[in-house]
Amino acid sequence: MEFHPPHRSRSALPLDASTPASKTPNRGAWQGENAVGDAKSQRRKRRSLFVLGLAVALQACGASHEVKPTQTTPDAATPLAPHPHSPTFEDILHWAMQGKKGWDNIASGLAATFDLKPLPANSLYSEGPARLSDGRLLSFASISHPAKQIDIGVSETPCVSPTWAAGILGAKLDPVYQDAHGIDRGRVYDATANGMFVRINTTPETYRCVTAMHIYPAD
Repeated sequence: MEFHPPHRSRSALPLDASTPASKTPNRGAWQGENAVGDAKSQRRKRRSLFVLGLAVALQACGASHEVKPTQTTPDAATPLAPHPHSPTFEDILHWAMQGKKGWDNIASGLAATFDLKPLPANSLYSEGPARLSDGRLLSFASISHPAKQIDIGVSETPCVSPTWAAGILGAKLDPVYQDAHGIDRGRVYDATANGMFVRINTTPETYRCVTAMHIYPAD
């Protein structure tokens, strides 16, 4: 492969600081300095060619030894597939109103959906995204066995309608949707059935989608 050094304009060449700009050298001196300048220029060109050639050679060497990814490497663009035993979001809503048995079903369903990790105090947690069998995405899951509390994060894409979820739960809109500082935290829907309390949170300001769900004992 033939290498060509980059073109350098005359204005880009370094000035000789030892020669005042106000003085013009005589012809003999100018010829001597010109010869020295030509020699320096040739040396710079040779160094540039060497460095350029070395860089290209190292790049080619690295490319020849590059480890190719196997075909089993997951593609970032590949859609997240649900676990075969994942429940639907509607399953979770119905189970939430079925007391202890429903709580156990939700815990089992989340265990089938997430790779839950143990935490202190007999608790489990995992971050998402994790896809349910109906295509909806969960952003996290937390299960506390001693407190019998389950917290689930819900992705806004695809959106879960709060009115649809509240209709299945028979939940009522909580009139308070701002915190103590007056910040809109999203509307909240609450429901109680068979000794369990269920709360769903929604998108702040727009209230368009369900963002979280909490299930724990009502007493």
